Amino acid sequence: MNEFIFYNAILVFGFGIIVGISEILNRYPEAKYLLKTARIYWITYLIFNGVISVFALFCLWSFKEKTISSITSIEFGAILLAGFSGMSILRSSLFSIELKGKKIDVGLSQIIKIFLDVIDRKISNSIAPLKLQEVAKIVNNKDFETYKNGIVALSSTFTNYFTDYESKALQSLIDDLSTDSTLNNRVKMLKLGSEVSKYCDSETLKEIVEILCNEDKKVSESSENLDYYINKLQKKEDHG
Repeated sequence: MNEFIFYNAILVFGFGIIVGISEILNRYPEAKYLLKTARIYWITYLIFNGVISVFALFCLWSFKEKTISSITSIEFGAILLAGFSGMSILRSSLFSIELKGKKIDVGLSQIIKIFLDVIDRKISNSIAPLKLQEVAKIVNNKDFETYKNGIVALSSTFTNYFTDYESKALQSLIDDLSTDSTLNNRVKMLKLGSEVSKYCDSETLKEIVEILCNEDKKVSESSENLDYYINKLQKKEDHG
């Protein structure tokens, strides 16, 4: 067997895994959750991505009409192209047909989409409870009316993921929660914290809440000191 076939296949498989890792990190910014749960699903995705990259490399060689004996070196250009385009090949359709006014794609793309959707759903469902537990600890015993505007304002300032549309969506959520009398304070804070955590990691959210908490304490202490001096002055006037 031509050893260069093996070398190229191993390299493109590894590069396909690296591309898969970048896709997962882009979709799930908080990688620490992936290390705790859903291992079988994201590992399956990475291996699948590597295998597809190998498939794409052989497709590329076939397109160039290369034979096994003609591969006499490590083809880095072909490896890079196959690694980046592996999933794109399978996500594309061979052709489309129209049935009852609906466009139906024919090819492996639909099977691949179902497979990837299942993995994506499994990862999301595994991460959700961990994120909710962490958010619950951060917003525990925090008053919704006191923190609602500050959390969103600081999150949008320190996070690059916020757009005008997302800021408006969060403001709309705050308005809805503020007027919803069926939800208690804890549920409102959990919903707000969970929504904000989609755009910033839990450490940033925790830091924001701590900053607001410290400011709230300062205001409270200032208010208490002011009440103390007012009471003291009133007592002096009463005695006078």
